[in-house]
Amino acid sequence: MTEYPAWVCGECAEEAGGRMPEGHLATFHHGRCGVCEKKAAVTELRDFRYPALERLNAVRAKLQNAAPAGNKPEEVLETEYAY
Repeated sequence: MTEYPAWVCGECAEEAGGRMPEGHLATFHHGRCGVCEKKAAVTELRDFRYPALERLNAVRAKLQNAAPAGNKPEEVLETEYAY
């Protein structure tokens, strides 16, 4: 990636070193993460204080190297919501 993705899941953002500020409220929707490419609850990177692009690329590379060749990312990520 040469630019930040529009949407990111919390798992990828946190693995890249992103953290939400204490007390921060973010809006999530179901979409496709621009890092792992899974369908998940995603939000904008600003909600995670814009983790370094190099670290997001490292997370993406790690996931691509771990996936068997020819397989697409999982289509559904189960998410539990607390209301």
